[in-house]
Amino acid sequence: MNFIFTNSNKLSRQFTDLELDRILSDLNGQNGYYQSSQDSLVFVRISDGYLLLVDLNDNINRKLFELFTFTFSSDNSHTLKLIQNNSANEFTLDQALLSVGYIGTIPLLNLEAQFMKLYIKSGVNVDTYSKDETNDLLNTKQNIITDSDLLISHVNGLQTELNNKVATSSVYSKTDIEAMFLNLIDNADTNLNTLNEIAVAINNDPLFYQKVASIKGLESLITNDPSKVSMTMQNSEGAYVLSNDDQTFGLSLKQLAQRFNLVIYLITKQMD
Repeated sequence: MNFIFTNSNKLSRQFTDLELDRILSDLNGQNGYYQSSQDSLVFVRISDGYLLLVDLNDNINRKLFELFTFTFSSDNSHTLKLIQNNSANEFTLDQALLSVGYIGTIPLLNLEAQFMKLYIKSGVNVDTYSKDETNDLLNTKQNIITDSDLLISHVNGLQTELNNKVATSSVYSKTDIEAMFLNLIDNADTNLNTLNEIAVAINNDPLFYQKVASIKGLESLITNDPSKVSMTMQNSEGAYVLSNDDQTFGLSLKQLAQRFNLVIYLITKQMD
């Protein structure tokens, strides 16, 4: 794999991995440097397997090289930490650039913008990305999505599922369903507000209504309005209609042997 470096004079040099690996090996495990005499290019070993190329034709780079020692730091941008030679104070690259009069954009977007480049030996156990590597990865990301581009149909199968989703207007909410059940039982007594309780009360007899309606003498009690019960009563003075239209009495049926008797159990209005 070829490694290309472009200096401040727009001249490019191409290196092979073998050449750069040999320079790293020649620096013999020290954070030393090797300077090329023909083009003022300096090779700085900042850590095991990390080689920084710096163009000293650039005045800012030359000041940095004279005043600072370049070392490795995975916590800093561009994985660089610069130690000031006369004070041992530690600087990030951006801080060091400002200290020597750099007037360009800060933070520095990539090393090549300041005529530097980091070479990492193949096979080095690197558990962090340099900023340059991160930028390269980010440059391959998808472009920023605008509202008009954010289509659900871009997700396989999701649009179809959403199209088949029942519309909110055609389903009942939990509150709606609870209200319908309350209307269904019409605030019935708790002992008779379920179908099971009613079924038990009539002994699970599907013919209960027909049997009651067919009892002789009760035909006149069956009306179209279940809230009203009336019955014609005859005595020697004429016919009277016994009715609960004004809700003045209650009626109940009691079985005596094989027949039913009508029992009036609450009278609040005197009958003439």
